[in-house]
Amino acid sequence: MPSEDDILIKKLLLTHDPDGRSLDSELLLRAMENVMCYAATSQVCGFHIDAIAKDDVSDIEVVGSQETLAQIIDRIKIEMLRKHPGKENLHTRTMILFDVLGSYRWDVKMVLTLAAFAAAFSEFCIIMQQCPCNPLAVSLSMLKHLPRNLSTLKPQFKALSLLVRTAMDVTKVHNKA
Repeated sequence: MPSEDDILIKKLLLTHDPDGRSLDSELLLRAMENVMCYAATSQVCGFHIDAIAKDDVSDIEVVGSQETLAQIIDRIKIEMLRKHPGKENLHTRTMILFDVLGSYRWDVKMVLTLAAFAAAFSEFCIIMQQCPCNPLAVSLSMLKHLPRNLSTLKPQFKALSLLVRTAMDVTKVHNKA
């Protein structure tokens, strides 16, 4: 009898139906690395706009899709963060995300997912870095129901940074293979 994990893997593989949609996943990965690098530091040292401009994601065309890159990343981010009433099962949420990504090759799925996570994570980082000095950050923190003392989240913040760094390293290896 197949295990629950075996069944999930089979379902995930069934969602994989690339239809020719593509994008420059290496350029998106480099741009996402910039976001994560700046998000993970409380201040940007040696910030040079020219260094970021060479990895401008606005130049990335999503071939075969009617959605822009920003729309795709935002849709993935929304699915990652959305609470599905009565569907808090991690497998269900994973399947929904894989359904959204079904039309892309595996390397593009990985980079789009990391980019969506980087977008959400960097928003959190901006709030964390600016609180309690910036009234806008304080207001956003309250709207997002974050704890008043954001320093209590630093261990999780550090762990997430390490997780993302590892995921980016794995993605680089996969893209080079």
